[in-house]
Amino acid sequence: MAKPDFLKEHLNVWWLRPEQALWDAVASDVIAKEPVRSPSLDLGCGNGIYSFIQAGGSFGPGYDWFSNATASGFRKNKDSYDVPLAVDPADHIARKPRMRFDFAFDHKQNLLDQAARLGLYEKALCGDAQSRLPFADGSLATVFSNILYWLRDPAARFAEIGRVLRPGGRALLCLQDPRFKAICESYQWHRRRSELLRLLNRGRDVCNLWTASLPEIKAFGRRAGLRLVGHEGYLSVPTLRFWDVGLRPIFPPLLTMTQRLSPAARAEVKALWIETALPVLEEMKRVDAKDPRPRGYHFVVLERR
Repeated sequence: MAKPDFLKEHLNVWWLRPEQALWDAVASDVIAKEPVRSPSLDLGCGNGIYSFIQAGGSFGPGYDWFSNATASGFRKNKDSYDVPLAVDPADHIARKPRMRFDFAFDHKQNLLDQAARLGLYEKALCGDAQSRLPFADGSLATVFSNILYWLRDPAARFAEIGRVLRPGGRALLCLQDPRFKAICESYQWHRRRSELLRLLNRGRDVCNLWTASLPEIKAFGRRAGLRLVGHEGYLSVPTLRFWDVGLRPIFPPLLTMTQRLSPAARAEVKALWIETALPVLEEMKRVDAKDPRPRGYHFVVLERR
């Protein structure tokens, strides 16, 4: 099977937020190098769209998740995507994913219901990832997660992942380095007492509870019975600075305008938008790959001893 063009796939979904499409494409290129072995868990899957594309799935041009978004809570820092389905992504699947996860796990039932419709997960479970996971000791071969830094007590989270992994099982984790908050200036609004940076951050800093350097990640893993067997830094300084602002500040009017278009007009505007944005994002992705500075994120592979 040919390697997916992750940038095109993510942009098809995230067309109104190209900065997020670039982030996801860079991440997918890194994460796709590591196989997912069964039994497997997608820990903190959300609506499953990212993992669906990561696993080689594809949507037709008729779908984007902005059809299932609302701008009403944007100013109050509410989740714009935790709303009932208006357009079912399952009706727009152009290519099924090349693999499946045995389990999806998330704390929002609405998003979990959406994820369950993608053909990516054998079973969807709702629960609190900050508590004991509903899996027996040594029952899983793979745990994938890119949300651990949203959870309290990283040592406890590593320990719980170590508990559910079988010997030789692997944790595939996306984690923030301390550099992330140095590169993304909006996260410095408290220290710099900047109203502009506060407005740009829009409350995102309250969700990012911790960061960890690679030595710290190794130490967390070691205490949980996990050894580091793979690592790659990703998300360069230019990419993160673009993402930190992007089109987020004007998202509500953009979303409102597109939602008032007829289906035919929306499809035409989306196609033109992608045609315009894609060459720019492709060049930004090349710049990301060449930037020599340390990255803001870690992708680590930790193996259960």
